Amino acid sequence: MYPEQTKVTWESASQGSRIRKTGIVLRFIPAYRLPTGLESWLSELKPSQLKFNPSEFSKNDRYLVKVVVPLKRGGEKDVYYAPRASVLTKVD
Repeated sequence: MYPEQTKVTWESASQGSRIRKTGIVLRFIPAYRLPTGLESWLSELKPSQLKFNPSEFSKNDRYLVKVVVPLKRGGEKDVYYAPRASVLTKVD
C-alpha cells in the first residue's frame, strides 16, 4: 500500500495510444467504496478535473491520484484519477 504523498506512475490506453501518467497519491480507495463517501469534495469539482466517476464504486482497490497538467495557454490545473492499485508503480 502506498502512503499519501507518494509519487506514482502508470500507463493508460486511449484511442490506440498508450500514455504514461505521473501523480501524487491522495488516498487509498478500497474496493466497493464510493470515492465521494471518502472525499466529499470530489463532488464539487468540475467534470474536466475528474477522469473517473466519483459516484461509482469499483470492484478493485484503487488510489485517488492528483496529476498536475500544464495548460496550452500557460499555467496548470489539477486533474484527479482513480487507477487500480495493481497498475501503479512508485517513482523514486
